[in-house]
Amino acid sequence: MARGLVAAGLLALALGGCASTPAPPAPPLAAPSTGFRGEVPDGPCPADVRGYFQARLDGALTEWAEWRGDRLSCLGMLRPDGAGLRVVFSGPVAAGRLTVVLAAPGLVPGAPVTASADANVTAILEGQGIWGTRGQEACVLENLAQVPLAALGERKRWQVSGRGACLAPARDPVGRAAPLLLATFDFAGVVIAE
Repeated sequence: MARGLVAAGLLALALGGCASTPAPPAPPLAAPSTGFRGEVPDGPCPADVRGYFQARLDGALTEWAEWRGDRLSCLGMLRPDGAGLRVVFSGPVAAGRLTVVLAAPGLVPGAPVTASADANVTAILEGQGIWGTRGQEACVLENLAQVPLAALGERKRWQVSGRGACLAPARDPVGRAAPLLLATFDFAGVVIAE
């Protein structure tokens, strides 16, 4: 179901109060419904990827995150069952290092252009907490493009870019931390097919 980013912006304004009283950070927990078990990206994006991630964070973290160049790590992979893909970004925030996993089960790897795809988001604040949206329709990715990159041996690679919005905040699975809302975000990263 396609949803506009305008609706997400209005929702963010309506939920603005969730940013007023951040709760203490939660300890690390098991990953929520995205099932992400991969490694957190380390090191900058590959030189042939014009990677970036920018997002307005509200709730448990309240700041503008903008990661590029050596401030950004990026790594993407096919989902374990081969259905869809995950794009993973990691960079600094005031409280430490944050990793954001965009999981899109319906996104076909290598598709040249896709108007939109439902997604869910996992956010991991290193050593402090984890948040996840519930269900693959919690967020939507729009203006998606996948551009082929030079292969690494047998592994195909694509630069994946677009913008997104979450219609509901990501939540701490045990309710110890305040929700985290990524109302709108823009991204470009790499996906590698093993």
